[in-house]
Amino acid sequence: MNAAFTHKKVRIFLALTFSITYALGLITYLNGGLEKFPAGMICSMLVPMLAAFYVQKFVSRENLFKHSSLGFNLKNWKLTLGFMLTIFVLFGLFYLVTYLIRPELFLGQEKIIARLNSLNIPFNKMPFQVRIIMVMCLNIIFAPFLNIVLFLGEEVGWRGFLYGKLVDLYGRKGLIIGGIIWGIWHCPMVLMGLNYPRNPIIGLFLMLIFTVSVGIIFYYFYRRTGSVFAPALAHGVINWTGKTIMMLFINEDKINMLIDGPTGIPALFLLSFIAFILYLRIDWSAKKLTK
Repeated sequence: MNAAFTHKKVRIFLALTFSITYALGLITYLNGGLEKFPAGMICSMLVPMLAAFYVQKFVSRENLFKHSSLGFNLKNWKLTLGFMLTIFVLFGLFYLVTYLIRPELFLGQEKIIARLNSLNIPFNKMPFQVRIIMVMCLNIIFAPFLNIVLFLGEEVGWRGFLYGKLVDLYGRKGLIIGGIIWGIWHCPMVLMGLNYPRNPIIGLFLMLIFTVSVGIIFYYFYRRTGSVFAPALAHGVINWTGKTIMMLFINEDKINMLIDGPTGIPALFLLSFIAFILYLRIDWSAKKLTK
């Protein structure tokens, strides 16, 4: 009975999430794609959370916030901040690997200074090294907090709602299923150029590797802290680390997302290896993860 009810909740959640997201994808496409109509992608980030809210409130008859199974609490902030730093270091390492493989992608000092000057930030008269640090701190530390609602939009739905139910139903295999679902959910945006603008078809398959791997890592953060804010802020760090490094250091005309940066094959190999270790070593059925 409980398993049947869990299946029902998962089906309703997925039906709502995919129908609304794919409709937004169609609207985005008809309005010129991601560059001309970014609102479609922004709105789609909120859909998993809203779908989870509907199932939680009207199907499960559970609370949304106080004493909620969705993870709306402020516990373990030190661990949450530690996970944010871990993700920043990890994804910074991916760009270091890219630099070692293809140093020609990275701009020289003069062009970096020109990009800094174009930002019109208040501390433009400071040494450029200081300005780089300031921009990195503003974007990678503060931006995830300022945009927390968008990242909660995905993490409440995927990690807070879906992953736990899939693990209850299928054991650790539920993590793989959840990652594949999360990757397929990205399909409309990937086909319109998200992450792999020059190779969207191949990008669909690489996105599945990325979402399965990151999904396991994010769910580990969620289970360790008991808070959905941990994966949400880590999600924000990933997004803003990429945006900031691209904005300051990368020649966009030369970059190939199939091999460069955190979505490229070398980074995906390392990312999937880390996720695989977590997948095998953690007892995902435990009420509280301890390692």
